[in-house]
Amino acid sequence: MTTININSKNTTIEMTKAFAKAASRFGSEEYRQLQQARVDYPNYRVVTKSASKHRDTLKGLTFDYMLEYIDKHDKNLDDSMTVKAAFLKLSARDEEGKKIEGAEYASYGEIKKWFLEQYPELNSNHKEQRNTINAILGKKSA
Repeated sequence: MTTININSKNTTIEMTKAFAKAASRFGSEEYRQLQQARVDYPNYRVVTKSASKHRDTLKGLTFDYMLEYIDKHDKNLDDSMTVKAAFLKLSARDEEGKKIEGAEYASYGEIKKWFLEQYPELNSNHKEQRNTINAILGKKSA
């Protein structure tokens, strides 16, 4: 894991918040690394970089929404199972979509990923809609 990054373009010594906190303790290994970087690059500014925020592009994609969408667009996965049947098994739900108590199920993230693989048009439509909105508002596309 890289904790210090030398950015020659911006003439900066970049570090994470966690590394900066550790480097603030005199005598720590992080402190020594930072001081060595400052000796090696005396004209560079030291900056703390925050992690880029991950935007969830499909907020509100609930199990109920997925089930409703599947009901409208159900298709066969293979000869033995439909998308709806697979979804119900993955999410431990009965035919009416109600949660089966005590049943083993996949995590929300796993189900969401699987669902979007089955219906990729949802992800691409969202991006297209966002680009259209940004164009109307005069913003750069995401």
